[in-house]
Amino acid sequence: MLEVGERLATHGYFVLLPDLFYRSGAYEPMDPHVIFADPGMRKTLMEKFSARATQANIMSDTQAFLGYLAAQPDVRPGGIGITGYCMGGLMSLTAAGTYPDRVVAAGL
Repeated sequence: MLEVGERLATHGYFVLLPDLFYRSGAYEPMDPHVIFADPGMRKTLMEKFSARATQANIMSDTQAFLGYLAAQPDVRPGGIGITGYCMGGLMSLTAAGTYPDRVVAAGL
């Protein structure tokens, strides 16, 4: 995800890469190949992380992100584009529906 964000930034875009799981506290970097291959780790991911990363919580965060972006002098006014993968894709579409006046494009 960091590489994708960096690539977009090199093209002049202002990029936010939020941590959807910050409510779960500190955690080690996750390797999806390991997590999804191990049923125990996958269960922990769902119970510890995904349970707190609800649509309501993330839309509250999104409102704060939109306010932050609007206050930045380097961000052009107007709508934003948003993208996500896996759970982030769902949250991108939810944000587009929740904030249609601000999110003008959503990609998965």
